[in-house]
Amino acid sequence: MPFLGRYTNNSACRGRDWPIERVERQGRGQSISTGIHECSGTCLHLETPKPGFETAALQVARADMLLLRHFIVGIAHEKSYTLSELFLLLGLHAFAALVSKFCPRLTFLKLSDCHSVTADTLVMLAKACHQLHSLDLHHSMVESTAVVSFLEEAGSRMRKLWLTYSSQTTAILGALLGSCCPQLQVLEVSTGMSCNSTPLQLPVEALQKACPRLQVLRLLNLVWLPKPCGRGVPQGPGFPSLEELCLAGSTCSFVSNEVLGRLLHCSPKLRLLDLRGCARITPAGLCDLPCQELEQLYLGLYGMSDGLTLAKKGSPLLTQKWYHSLRELDISGQGFSEKDLEQALAVFSGTSGGLRPALCSLNLRGTRVTPSTVSSVISSCPGLLFLNLESCRCLPRGLKRAYRGLEEVQWCLEQLLTSPLSSR
Repeated sequence: MPFLGRYTNNSACRGRDWPIERVERQGRGQSISTGIHECSGTCLHLETPKPGFETAALQVARADMLLLRHFIVGIAHEKSYTLSELFLLLGLHAFAALVSKFCPRLTFLKLSDCHSVTADTLVMLAKACHQLHSLDLHHSMVESTAVVSFLEEAGSRMRKLWLTYSSQTTAILGALLGSCCPQLQVLEVSTGMSCNSTPLQLPVEALQKACPRLQVLRLLNLVWLPKPCGRGVPQGPGFPSLEELCLAGSTCSFVSNEVLGRLLHCSPKLRLLDLRGCARITPAGLCDLPCQELEQLYLGLYGMSDGLTLAKKGSPLLTQKWYHSLRELDISGQGFSEKDLEQALAVFSGTSGGLRPALCSLNLRGTRVTPSTVSSVISSCPGLLFLNLESCRCLPRGLKRAYRGLEEVQWCLEQLLTSPLSSR
């Protein structure tokens, strides 16, 4: 359904057989139902409405087009119309024309499950809405020609772009690599819940040159292949402003230490690194990264059997490098030995200067962590609010679960300290 307004208000969703979102305006700390006044809208969400959608309000709108226009410009009248009704009545192009005319301060455009977006429609919005800088195309089949035309028109001011990976993605990325969006800060390409087996080949160094201000890069749940570097090719400029890198996936990953180095060799500001499913990454490779203040590190190997998870060592390298800044750590499914994990987590108990560790979330699911190691890390991290001990073979059966909140985590500590260990 379409949504137009500054903020999304979930309480506005009502339903008989469909969700309805009404136009809302922020006023004096409260969200009130109202018409959008000219120049007030900054966010537009268009989603294809369900077939057969028909209401009395829609019938009235069809009978009186003036009321529709009055609604858009915020002129009060007795009838109230949802944007789903307006979108269904006018069609995407006409609806976009109204938005272009009456919402010139639009900054964010989200298209959900849209399949008939033309280049003319997007270009019209880009030309009319001079502050439009963010485009979300998740789960929409928009022709690459339409997206490229939009980027050619609005690319110089684009800051955020979300894409769902398909056969059309290559052409869109080609436009990005042509430096049409030099101000881009957020780029996400994902396959959603379904995985696309066709590899995405991305020239890392070309992207670094084309988008030097990138702060967030997410390549999610897809098979990603970096374009090989030829011999003697100089190192790329890197992403000096990058704060978040997500390469998580549930299938075979080709991300190696070398690839990670190409991406992050010049990213000292990195705060979040999500490498779930990237089994080729080693602690030694991570330790070479230039970021010194990493706050969130996700290395979980989900969905991999024990037979495919090779025993590893080196986890202390991770905690020694980032113990002072890590707030969230996920090493679920990793094959580190009991001794290796003991040394890694013991780092949190040896903080100097009386400073408490920042760690508040720890995922040890499927690891060989021992009861004594778990007790030590809980005692050393008073701010720990999430602890996942599911499928930890060295722990008593009654304690192999996830703990959420300070009370549950402390209960786990009490059980470890006072209860005799049961058999595995």
